[in-house]
Amino acid sequence: MLDAPGQQSHWKRLADLVQMHPAECSERVDAEAVLRDGIKRTTGTTGELWVALGTLQIVRDGGMQRARDVFEEALRNVQNMRDFALVFDAYAEAAAEAISAAMDIEATRVASNISSGDPSNRAFVDLQLLQLERLMDRRPFLASDVELRQTPNAVDVWLRRVELCQSRADDPERSEDDRVNARKQVRETFEQALTTLAPRKAHGGTAAELWLAYARSEAEDVKRMRSILDRAVSSPLGNVAELSDLYAAYAEAELAAGDAEAAKQILARALAPPSSGIKVDYSDESLSPASRVFKSRKLWALLVDVQESTGALESAKSSYERMLELKLATPETIVNFANLLEELEYFEDSFRIFERGISLFGYPVAVELWNIYLRRFIKRYGGTCIERVRDLFEQALEGCPSEYSKPLFVAYGEFEEEHGLARRALRVYERATRAVPSGKERLEMFRYYAAKTKELLGLPAVRTIYERGIEELGDNEALLFALDYAKAERSLGEIDRARALYSYASQFADPQIEKQLWEIWQEFEVEHGNEDTFKEMLRIKRSVQAKFGSDARFLAAVESDKRRLREEKKSADKETARIAENSNAPDNPDEVAIDQSDLF
Repeated sequence: MLDAPGQQSHWKRLADLVQMHPAECSERVDAEAVLRDGIKRTTGTTGELWVALGTLQIVRDGGMQRARDVFEEALRNVQNMRDFALVFDAYAEAAAEAISAAMDIEATRVASNISSGDPSNRAFVDLQLLQLERLMDRRPFLASDVELRQTPNAVDVWLRRVELCQSRADDPERSEDDRVNARKQVRETFEQALTTLAPRKAHGGTAAELWLAYARSEAEDVKRMRSILDRAVSSPLGNVAELSDLYAAYAEAELAAGDAEAAKQILARALAPPSSGIKVDYSDESLSPASRVFKSRKLWALLVDVQESTGALESAKSSYERMLELKLATPETIVNFANLLEELEYFEDSFRIFERGISLFGYPVAVELWNIYLRRFIKRYGGTCIERVRDLFEQALEGCPSEYSKPLFVAYGEFEEEHGLARRALRVYERATRAVPSGKERLEMFRYYAAKTKELLGLPAVRTIYERGIEELGDNEALLFALDYAKAERSLGEIDRARALYSYASQFADPQIEKQLWEIWQEFEVEHGNEDTFKEMLRIKRSVQAKFGSDARFLAAVESDKRRLREEKKSADKETARIAENSNAPDNPDEVAIDQSDLF
């Protein structure tokens, strides 16, 4: 029966029986053999069986000697924290009871006027107290052992084990020998972890994190740290990103030690392409990390940073070129490379790099690259290469999606204002009002165009812009632009034109929603109008309000009809489903066919 699967409860009942009646069980059967057999057979929890076995030893021997061996064996073999807690608590409780019993004996001897009690008993009590103290001190390590038996590939569990050892090494209250042993345990734990861990099965962290933690623990011994990092970059790892992190940390450690040349050599070693010369895909997991790490953007970026910071600018230039060849460049890489070339006064080369970046990334990234490129080109040449700058702006705008074109048009117009012709600048702004997306952005462009026209040609020249804007913009934007137009006319003293604009714009302004127009118009009539014009404004307001009200009622009626149709369709679908369900019902074997002629 006990061999049958799912009989875990029977083993637990046996363990409870042994704990309640240890003497009787020991006399009638070989309880120890049965319990050990149960521990071997049981695939689940074994904590109760181990505790029963320890209890049995206490009853047999009347002491803790053999029981301690059983409990220690149990702590080395339990596989989960539940069993560990059961065994440890029973172990500690048994040890405490043994100490209490020995102390009771000693107290009895003293009470019986035996001069100083039994020295051997006092020594036994001291020994038991020391053993219990050490047991409690070992508890975190014993628990950690269980966790590691459960999850040998858990990086976070290994790191917690290291922290336990390190806390002892850093404890000033411990003796020097204890701290030295604890430091030795730190190294041994790291070595055991790295030997045990399967990098591709690691969880709770990576093998690289373990190597880096190991190297950091030896930061005071640079030679030993280098040895650890050397081993790390040659070890099996879960993926190429881990190897990249290790090489980066190795190089940064050399920089921190003041050896920039060693850092460059390490990075050069990592970024050397494989000798086979075959094409390598960085994301191809079928290849080893070592054969792919030369395509790590992180390492290339670190290499050029080190080269630039140490003044090796020509080497940095070659590294940037290599990144472009390997197609590892990012927009930031393009800008940094152009900065370097500009610093070396290779201005035309820096402009070509921008052009390569623009063709490489396309839009919307290209917009930012164009903006930087054009600013630097204009800063370099000013108005000496006007036609070339115009060609560049035209190239930038040629393939630019409308939603990204506004800053390019504005920069183009500002260049023409500063170095070209005002009329040409205004034509650029006019193109922008047609090119940018409709809505708020186009309204902003119209306002910018109008402001520039006013600045360059005067206020009367702006009227055609306002009129075209009101005609081409959507209702909401046209309303706002018409208010701008009316404000401009009022500044010129054109009261009748302003009133006509308010009247025109009112068709877009629901008095319940767009209150701004009506407030402005009312203030305008109070200031510039008369009773007739004020009444006309109120008449128009009522008319517009009635129009929007009827539209709202119509939309509400349409929506009501839609809801009614949806409900009718839903009811029809339910009826169809019910009929289909009834038609699929199984035939009734007791059903009797009736001849209709028999009914009459």
